[in-house]
Amino acid sequence: MAKSRNPVNKLEVVFHFAVFLHFVYGDLVILPVYSKLHEALGREVDDPEIHRYKVATPWFLTLWNSALHHAYFGCCCLAHLSQIFSLPVPPAILSVADVIRRNIFASVLIPSSIMTGVNYWVMYVISPEHVFTHFLAVYPWWINHSIHTYVVPFAVFELYLRASSGEATSMGRLREWAVLYGYITIYTLVTLVHHQLTDTWIYPFYDEISNWLRAGIFISLYASSTLYYWCAVTWAIKLEKKHGRERVRSFFGKKKAKHRN
Repeated sequence: MAKSRNPVNKLEVVFHFAVFLHFVYGDLVILPVYSKLHEALGREVDDPEIHRYKVATPWFLTLWNSALHHAYFGCCCLAHLSQIFSLPVPPAILSVADVIRRNIFASVLIPSSIMTGVNYWVMYVISPEHVFTHFLAVYPWWINHSIHTYVVPFAVFELYLRASSGEATSMGRLREWAVLYGYITIYTLVTLVHHQLTDTWIYPFYDEISNWLRAGIFISLYASSTLYYWCAVTWAIKLEKKHGRERVRSFFGKKKAKHRN
């Protein structure tokens, strides 16, 4: 059975529901427009650029990160509904949701969110058309920020809440590092397989660079995710210490938080 988290943190509850509902509302705005994107852009149904965009959409890092946020905050809200409002959720479902929530947070939520935001806006500054900004322009302005900007403060503030309450102690263990690198590896392989199957790259700017530069970009995903995750773990340890908890500082061993007397 999932562990109860007492006492209830009202700020945490409000934050989780606000973020989750924000994403759900965003979905309701995006999906109708996405399904008729050619009409919104004034193009033909079989427009090749729209076809390329839709075929590549499931493999965008942005969508993967959005799925992580949906799953994570959805699981948080489910736990709150059961704990606070006594929603009759089967214990097995609560337990699975708790495992999903803890594993997503402890491994990929922070680095994936920061990579999504940084990579998108860097490419936006260099060449907006190469990250499909003309397609995003058909949506309300806040949609672009919802999936590329707000995800960063959402994840960072969640790290603050979790570390302050002692729930970030699993961050930085060897298993969590392995999950993070597995996530990056799968994303890289999917990008390569997509190119082999469709003879197009997920992102248009890949068309204009050499294989060496593409390889450099893939390597940079590992490097940047390592940096972001290391910073997150370091900050979590400092927050835990500030709130009276100590743990082993090795990133490659099991960590146990202890309350100081």
